[in-house]
Amino acid sequence: MKYNKIPYEHILNFIRNKKINNIFDVILTNLSKLKKFNSVEISIFVYPINRKLTSKNIKFNPFEEYVSDILGEQKSIYIKISEQFKNFFGLILGFIITLVFYIFKPSELVSIESVISVFGAYLIGKEMWNDIEKAFIRISKNLPVRYEKNNYAYKFEKYSILTYYSYLAKKLRYGKTTLMPEKMNFITQSNSQTVRMFFKTKTIKTLNSKSAHILSVHIDPELIKDFIDDGFMLSVRVTFNKKILWITKSYEFIQSYYNNLTGCLDENGKWIDDAVFFRRLNNFRKINHYIYSKIIDNKRLVQFI
Repeated sequence: MKYNKIPYEHILNFIRNKKINNIFDVILTNLSKLKKFNSVEISIFVYPINRKLTSKNIKFNPFEEYVSDILGEQKSIYIKISEQFKNFFGLILGFIITLVFYIFKPSELVSIESVISVFGAYLIGKEMWNDIEKAFIRISKNLPVRYEKNNYAYKFEKYSILTYYSYLAKKLRYGKTTLMPEKMNFITQSNSQTVRMFFKTKTIKTLNSKSAHILSVHIDPELIKDFIDDGFMLSVRVTFNKKILWITKSYEFIQSYYNNLTGCLDENGKWIDDAVFFRRLNNFRKINHYIYSKIIDNKRLVQFI
């Protein structure tokens, strides 16, 4: 599929609330055109320019609350994603130790020492995998084929009758259909906030709407004038995914906005005015194959209203 066949233009609306001027609603558009993909990923980064503002003065609702609840071990509709492969690696190491006992000391296979050895190998294997994974990431970071960490830390737990009541309440609150991501991650740094969202299009297909509310950005009311007057950088990455067997074909678009300045960085870190950075890649689990990239002129991912 060619990039010009993908509905990336004005895929997001960034709307300042008319009644509460320190709130910006983010709307996902073109929902009907997204159904031909298996999933869509959206990352949003906000960095205020005025030095009075820090990340403490910015809130990404509802994701900040969800993560706060999870870290505080409170009930949430999202749960932490467990790293399955490190458990699998630990089991492999435990199996190898069991096999060694079976071949060389079968009489001691069910002894306390062998049980402790196997269990210890499992625990060591889990810890070893963290170091092995870091090594894979470091070695491959500049290669066309890279091993990369999962972008998402939390997943939607399950739908229930209360979930549907929550959707109705959100629609009444925001005046628009709300769409919740299947997976997400929320990152707070000293001066910025970042949220990453993963939407399955089978969920989008259930919505009888052309657009949906995905989050709100709240700025402290006493600092909203500084936020607007001095501006802020908004960076957006949108990825459209089509899955074929175990391989995911991805089409990624990245753009940044600062007041009247719009553009992107190329692969060498050079700023290009009035452009979108496009990248084509294939993915198998955590292995990404970056095929090619391109600068697209005179296009916009975000429409400010």
